[in-house]
Amino acid sequence: MQHSRFLMTALAFEQWLRFAWLDKDSRIKIGQDARQEVASRFPELLPILDSLNGTVVTDGEASRKTILDLAEIKMGRSEMIRVLDDETFKSDVKRFQGWVQDEAENPTCNSTSFSDWLYSFFSASGHDKQ
Repeated sequence: MQHSRFLMTALAFEQWLRFAWLDKDSRIKIGQDARQEVASRFPELLPILDSLNGTVVTDGEASRKTILDLAEIKMGRSEMIRVLDDETFKSDVKRFQGWVQDEAENPTCNSTSFSDWLYSFFSASGHDKQ
């Protein structure tokens, strides 16, 4: 997976965890079926899931740090910074944030499946699917 796609997918994954799996105590509690889907289809994201599952997430800062730590290991610091500074990447993140807001107001997909979540976003945004 190319670096910008990995980072975008990781950011989408973190949003998905908070969107679909936050319990009433602001703790991420992912279901077993969803965990198995992630393990089989997105194994590169398991460190994020394992780090955040069961944790209290209020503002997302700790979860974003988890993503950036993994990205730095996977990509190297200079490549990670290059991707984060890329205008196309910034535009994709902004588009994704808008889609998440729309999805929160008018759900259109099965949010318990990360594959469905990504498919819905990429279909809505006109991008190629993951």
